[in-house]
Amino acid sequence: MAFVAVAEGMQCIACKSTENENCTDVLTDEKVAMSMLKDCGKLDDSCMKIITRHYSMIKGKQQLTSKIVNRFCAEQTEEQKNGCIQYLGAGGTVEACRCQGNHCNAATISSISFGLLLMSVLTYICHQF
Repeated sequence: MAFVAVAEGMQCIACKSTENENCTDVLTDEKVAMSMLKDCGKLDDSCMKIITRHYSMIKGKQQLTSKIVNRFCAEQTEEQKNGCIQYLGAGGTVEACRCQGNHCNAATISSISFGLLLMSVLTYICHQF
């Protein structure tokens, strides 16, 4: 799937799953993804996707009880490089991915990187034990 830039500045997918049911971990429809494009500000030089997962013990098993996805424009700093970082906490995880380039936080099915897929599988496996 190819995205066509319509503005001269940086563009990122901007959405919150708490406000838009189409804002999912993986966008399956390119037209829906294109409808969520946002022109970024002059200082914004990267895109981000943050996924927050909450887990609860249900009948003795840890189960996913909620997942919140946020995509937005961001300013990159020296400390924050491109790529994904996962934070583990009591009762949940936060996965923050930063990238540079128009629409790079779209993550449509055809554009998921192998690394992100591998991280997702490893996270799933870790939560099973």
